[in-house]
Amino acid sequence: MLRRLSASAGSKLAAFEQLREEDSPEVIALRERLKELELLLATSQQNHQSDVFRLQRKADKAEEAKQEELETINAQLQQALDSVHSYKSQQQRLFDEFVLLRNRYDALKSSTTELLWERLPEMG
Repeated sequence: MLRRLSASAGSKLAAFEQLREEDSPEVIALRERLKELELLLATSQQNHQSDVFRLQRKADKAEEAKQEELETINAQLQQALDSVHSYKSQQQRLFDEFVLLRNRYDALKSSTTELLWERLPEMG
């Protein structure tokens, strides 16, 4: 059986070689069409590569723009946080000054009350 397959494959190979050597108009037309298709495929691949390269550059530029936008937003955020911290510290200083003034007011009120209600009646 192996010999039959081998003989069959040999005869098919010989027939193929004979067809290959023939220059019939159909074979010539098919070869030309094959060359055209190969050229079209090569051109298509080059176009595809240039499209991929162009899209990659466009994506890189968009990424750079977004990175710059992100840096700007981060800077604005930091500025806003600094402003909030500054406002908070100002509020704390104002509160501390108010407490100090209130303590002074209470001390003066107490001494005035003592003067008016305790010391002056003793003198008079």
